[in-house]
Amino acid sequence: MGSSPLLLVENRGGIAVVTLNNPPVNSLSFEMFQAIDQTIRDLVADASVRGIVIIGKGKNFSAGFDLSSVSTEADPALIKSNMPKTHVMLDRMEDSPKPIVAAISGNALGGGCELAMGCQYRIADTTATMGLPEVKVGLLPGAGGTQRLPRLVGLVDGLQIIGQGKIIDAAKAEKLGLVDKLVQPDQLLDTAIALAEEKSKQTSHPKAREKSDKIPPAEMIEQIFTMARQMLEQSPFKMRAPGRAIKCIEEGVTKGYAAGIKAEQDLFVECYFDEESQGLIHFFFASRSTTKIPELEGVAPLKLEKIGVVGGGTMGRDIAFVHLLAGYPVTLLEADEGRLQAAVDVIKGHFARRVEQKKLKQEDAQKGIDRLTPTLDYSSFKDADLIIEAVFERMDVKKEVFKKLVAVVKPSCILASNTSTLPIAELATVTNDPTKVIGLHFFSPARAMPLLEIIRFDKTSKETIQTCLDLAKKIKKTPVLVRDCYGFLTNRIAFAYGAEANAILEEGATVQQIDDALVEFGFPMGPFTMGDMAGNDIGYHATPGMMKAYPARARTISPLLDMMFKDGRHGQKAGKGFYAYDDSKKKSPDPGFEAMVVETRKQLGITPRTDISKEEITERIVYTWVNIAADCLHDQTTLTPGDADVATVMGFGFPAYRGGVMNYAKKVGFDKIVAALDKYAAKYGKVYEPSPWLRNAAKK
Repeated sequence: MGSSPLLLVENRGGIAVVTLNNPPVNSLSFEMFQAIDQTIRDLVADASVRGIVIIGKGKNFSAGFDLSSVSTEADPALIKSNMPKTHVMLDRMEDSPKPIVAAISGNALGGGCELAMGCQYRIADTTATMGLPEVKVGLLPGAGGTQRLPRLVGLVDGLQIIGQGKIIDAAKAEKLGLVDKLVQPDQLLDTAIALAEEKSKQTSHPKAREKSDKIPPAEMIEQIFTMARQMLEQSPFKMRAPGRAIKCIEEGVTKGYAAGIKAEQDLFVECYFDEESQGLIHFFFASRSTTKIPELEGVAPLKLEKIGVVGGGTMGRDIAFVHLLAGYPVTLLEADEGRLQAAVDVIKGHFARRVEQKKLKQEDAQKGIDRLTPTLDYSSFKDADLIIEAVFERMDVKKEVFKKLVAVVKPSCILASNTSTLPIAELATVTNDPTKVIGLHFFSPARAMPLLEIIRFDKTSKETIQTCLDLAKKIKKTPVLVRDCYGFLTNRIAFAYGAEANAILEEGATVQQIDDALVEFGFPMGPFTMGDMAGNDIGYHATPGMMKAYPARARTISPLLDMMFKDGRHGQKAGKGFYAYDDSKKKSPDPGFEAMVVETRKQLGITPRTDISKEEITERIVYTWVNIAADCLHDQTTLTPGDADVATVMGFGFPAYRGGVMNYAKKVGFDKIVAALDKYAAKYGKVYEPSPWLRNAAKK
């Protein structure tokens, strides 16, 4: 049989094997769907063909629709006209008198999963992952997924997979009934061909859209959808796509397949041209572009075989864990046996929880633990290829560690600091080869937070940078490359964020009022809740350095911060901070703290305002984020606005559906933000002075 650029077709003894041919992940498009439709129709009409197998070329069945085609400039009429064609095509596949078998390997996500569900039978190998993650980019399944998946796996599981954008492995897919059989990768195609041959003797075949055996009775359906909406309302992420997806499923379950498909078409278009999806899609691509550094093109990373970590505290043991999990042998050093054993016990606990959560097999967890070498001796690092220092955030302490490392490591070893604020260039002065020195700023908790700030200074070699970018990928972190300066990118923003919130508090707002305004904007928590969680003492110690480094953005240190520090109000860990905390870390208003606020206003001679609105709170705080990010672009601390977007979303919870701080600013309008900052600067002082980068962007 013939072939086309998008599909390869081969007759294997009467069974036609249709191979999706759009590397590297066999992404789909309307053109691809049309090609599949025409090919299937031709094969159904071909008397020499008894059955059909659809498989992906390479490692993936299909990772779904090509998101790069989604833009605000796309034609709504084109989308509206093509969606029904896709639904008709998949219905036609289900209605085929000849069996159609999906042979699934690797990713079958989004449209790829919907294509597989449009086949009458599904065989998967053990590498397969399946799901409909569209809500994560502000969309919903648009090729019948909201209708077929609940009918195949059941209403409750269907709602969870679609509403949460969950991806499931092959074993789970088989258990739920999403696939009919699981095989080893080398058996996939032969098994699928054999199944197509076997089913070719039948005159009819199952259709997912007509299944009803997994749909509960009517009296239960309403309860299930009520619970789904309640769970959605409790989510800290205020997104519209999951609710719209639930509506599509409900329409289909209560009114029938045709009504569900109509809802899917209408609500998909609403999502497609919604600011939410545009922001999330922007963020999706921005987070995949952080490693594309033009000056590093052609630079090969060094091979890392052994990792060292100095310090077994909260950060050090988590950093060791993520490297062990990625397959690296790790040597972990602590100052005494008690702290070393405590760190080892915590790491073992992390592996045990992974096993309990079924994210890791017991034997793989044990292998990870076996890769750990605890030590009290710096000479244990003599063979390490990269060592990450994670000790107390003081320059003298970190320099002492680096001096001890220099005395024992091999010349090729990269020395990295997990500092969150301190300049890397100064640390490098105690080393023999500054080209091998870099910052690797992990975020707490490092085992869970996806961001990794990579800090270079003017002597860090390209090879060292490329090696760390490559390492980030292997330990499943998203790296953002930044220039060396005090606080780098993220903590410069965090410092200004906290200072602005404190200023508004002093003027008359309450901590609850400020936190609530930011949560309503889309942050998972407000600045005071975040401060208590991170530890207010950390911010207190960093404040003088930040003020010295950025005097134009500095405010006078508030008496409130001194009062809190002296009173031990370090946050959750102390049981008190901006809020009071019980043993379960549940927060509540604290009269003791509120008395401190009253005293602060008295000392500063401030008469509390009663007219501070949530709009003013949000604008002043969010525009401060924008202004500091623009400062970082102006002085080239960060390379691109997209990098600033990724860092603010992944590092400090800026709403992903707004695309990140600079994407949000672009949507609002740089000129509008400059005008607002000028207004605040005239009223409150120089800290609001718009960044030169912002003024230039506003002019353009």
